[in-house]
Formats: sequence, C-alpha cells, structure tokens
Amino acid sequence: MKAVALIVLTCLALTACGGDDNPSPTPSGTGSGASNNGGSGGNSSGSPTGGTTTSNLECDPVYQQGDTVKLHMYTQATSQGQPVDNGVYTRTFAPAKFQGIALTQQAETTAGSPIQTNHYYLVGNGVRTNYGTEVYGSGTLALQDVNSPPYVETIGLAGSETVNYVDTPVFPAGGAPTAVSIQRAYVARETVSLRNGKVFANACHYHTTETLSNAALTNTTIADDWLAPGVGLVKSVANIGSTQIITRELESATVAGKSY
Repeated sequence: MKAVALIVLTCLALTACGGDDNPSPTPSGTGSGASNNGGSGGNSSGSPTGGTTTSNLECDPVYQQGDTVKLHMYTQATSQGQPVDNGVYTRTFAPAKFQGIALTQQAETTAGSPIQTNHYYLVGNGVRTNYGTEVYGSGTLALQDVNSPPYVETIGLAGSETVNYVDTPVFPAGGAPTAVSIQRAYVARETVSLRNGKVFANACHYHTTETLSNAALTNTTIADDWLAPGVGLVKSVANIGSTQIITRELESATVAGKSY
C-alpha cells in the first residue's frame, strides 16, 4: 500500500477515468502456478531487466516487461455504504530510467482516461525500493514526485517495519513536500475470495498504516493488502482518512507467461 497523497489523487483520477497453507490456484495458462521465489540475488548493475533479479518472497513476484495486472476498483463513503464501481485499470511493466537511475516502471492506465501514472521502483536483495512517481495527462508530464530517501519496503513473512521519507514534488516546482510515515506488519497466510469468483489460497496478508503530513494536511490511511503467490496484489481495502474506502480486486493478470 503506497497511498501517498499524489498516488491517492491519481488513483481517483484514474477511476473517473487500487491463513492456511493450501497451494495457490493453478493459473489458466500452462504450468502449475510457479512463482518467483528465488534467493536474494539482486541485480548488481541496478537494471530491472537482468535475469538474476529475483524476489525473496513468492507473494511479491518480480514483474517483467510483458506482464499485466488488471485491478477492479470500488469506492465507498463508509463501510456500510453502497460500493460504486469505478471500473478496471491496468498495470504494465517495463524497464525505464527515473532521475537517471535504471528502474522498473509500473504504468497505470484505464480505458477512456487520458491519465497515466508511472511508479518507479527496484526489487532485489529482499526489498522493494520505491523512487518516485510521474503523472501524465494526454502524454504530457503533469506531476513528478521523488521519494527522499527512496522508500524501502522489506519483503518478508514475519514481523513489522516502520519507514519514514519525504515525498517531494519536483514538477511543477513549488509544491509542498509531504512527510510520510508507514507502519507495515505481516499478518498471516490466508485464502481470499473475490467478487468475480476467483479464489486465491495461501495469500500473504499485510496490514499497513500510513500517515501523510504537510502544512496543509495530516491524513492517515489504514489498509489491508493480500498478495497471492505468483500474482502479487489480488485484493486491497484502504480506509483513507475515514472519508473514503477504496477496494481493489484482481480482474486478471498475466505474470511470467501464466494467466490468472
């Protein structure tokens, strides 16, 4: 869950436009649902496309160019409110440079919207390092934020972590930096059932509290995320400042040539 103010606002723009030990479900493609669960071998060159870059955790696969993840988004004013269907948005992945660093670009788009949001990160040695975000409107850069220092998220199956960084707008100039504090804890391996009938066993459940602070606001988002083996995020429920609940559920995905 990376619900930094820019990401939350972009997510909303896109919509107008995210414990058992049973094996994970078999993908609809060939094979048996294998996932990236290698050792700590990060890519020493920093390139996200090297063959040695692997995740330490099967629930957080290392996405490569050609992989796609489609998430269905629903919003509610309260937990008892009627969910509003905000449609499906698509994540695609490709190598790219951000601030001169070779990273993986995760691009989020939705049909009929001119908005594209790019997140830049690197996975290796058991962590996911998030460097920043860009938002494009009709192909023109509208916003760019940089994480200082880059937000490092540990990939693990036990314990908790706390990270602090500053989300700094660099384009357009003059935006207010936002201090971000994140507490993230592993909960359990669980079975997740989605609205569309898909069921994912042995998903990794994480509970996250994120607080944003700047001169204009202080806002806290509390989220539960479920990441399934070989797929990654399959469900997320985020309560944003007690004013809106955003639920994301996997519509479909193609990861490492397998379809889910």
